Amino acid sequence: MPRSRSSSWFGPLAFVSLLVLAASGCSRPATSPVETGALAAPALAPSGALPADLDAWFGPDGVVDLRTGRVTEVESRYHIEITNPTQPPVSGVQNFRYTVTGTAERRGVVYTVEQEFLDGSPTFESKFRQDRSGLYLYDEIQFARANQIAATRESGIEAAAQQAILAAAHGDAGRAAAFEAAWAVIRARRAAVATALGAPSAPGELAAPIVRHGRPGGGPGEFEITMLRYPLRPGATWQGRENFNLWTVEGLETVETPAGRIKAARLSIGLPEYYGPNDRYVTWWGAPGELKREFTSTSTATREDGTPIGTFHAVETRTLTTYVPGGAQP
Repeated sequence: MPRSRSSSWFGPLAFVSLLVLAASGCSRPATSPVETGALAAPALAPSGALPADLDAWFGPDGVVDLRTGRVTEVESRYHIEITNPTQPPVSGVQNFRYTVTGTAERRGVVYTVEQEFLDGSPTFESKFRQDRSGLYLYDEIQFARANQIAATRESGIEAAAQQAILAAAHGDAGRAAAFEAAWAVIRARRAAVATALGAPSAPGELAAPIVRHGRPGGGPGEFEITMLRYPLRPGATWQGRENFNLWTVEGLETVETPAGRIKAARLSIGLPEYYGPNDRYVTWWGAPGELKREFTSTSTATREDGTPIGTFHAVETRTLTTYVPGGAQP
């Protein structure tokens, strides 16, 4: 069983997420900046954009567009299924939009502000900082607000899980309890991923901010989570929240999305204290931020005597549908 430690969720780069939706009617440029490697932008501070003389240092495989006006749209899908006996899967869709609106100062540091919208309604703001060493998220979560956001985000997938449990139980209270316990394990794993990403999702007690100071040569500062560590090269690893989760760059590839073909780094997030043997979280990052994500978790339902009676499967995905680069003229 995973240790008791819950927080914000996935349903991120709430995570928190760096995937931002574009307003309806906005069209993608014929060629994305990441395809050409031409990340022409003003100086880093305060907008977080990347100056041209750093393009070669970063390369086209890991720089996130944090220029004011950047907009992306993301389609998030979840799929819940119980096997043995196999039940019809329960699915749902949520639409996220993220807009880079400007800057804000926290503890003397200037951050880029990204506003999230869920199905058209504003939820919360994330604050990012990017320099030569990587991309960092300010870990600022207000408990009451986070729980309110979490309830909205989780309502759909919770309803889907309860629907699947009801169908699989066939009126048997013991079976229902077993499947409910299996779902609770998956819920805790999802909350752990959310904690790693710093995005409100799972209601309950939130992890306390991690306090540290920036390291010589670059690194996370006070109350910051390391999202990406530059340069993104296959085999590179780093801790997101120290002593909690580990990011690994698995490879570099071109990703096909409804927003176009975009060069990206494929990364995994490891949470060994939470994951089961069949759990996996994979995410793809490029100029728009997070382009795709896939999270799979499986848990076995057992009766009180330890007899297995079925398996709970949960699959969640995100896909970038629209990308409007920042700094573009209206």
